[in-house]
Amino acid sequence: MEVLNAPKSIINIDANDICELFQGEEEILLLEISVNEMSEMRMEQLMEVIEKEVAHLEYFNQLLMYFFVPQDFPLTMDELNTFLDYTNLNYGLSEVIWGSVFVPTQQPAIRAIMMLQHGVSES
Repeated sequence: MEVLNAPKSIINIDANDICELFQGEEEILLLEISVNEMSEMRMEQLMEVIEKEVAHLEYFNQLLMYFFVPQDFPLTMDELNTFLDYTNLNYGLSEVIWGSVFVPTQQPAIRAIMMLQHGVSES
């Protein structure tokens, strides 16, 4: 519900987005990831944490990611490109939906709630 009811949301995700993205009987994995580093490399660090968390999965094809970032240190296009490049190059996802919301500065530098659908490889 934190994703669906996020105050000060920059890009909204609603229940329809979730229902359209995640269909079928495959497992849906939920993860909450954060890094406290307030640097230009925070997205790379977040991707490293995600890689460790999903290393046990053979394959997944759908991803929803919701970023929580400090208002005084918002996401940049370079960071979003890092995220999209990483997910496309490493996982070849068929669909990625993402959103973002500002949080008070005392929160971690970047926090994400991630939903992915674990399926069977198409190859």
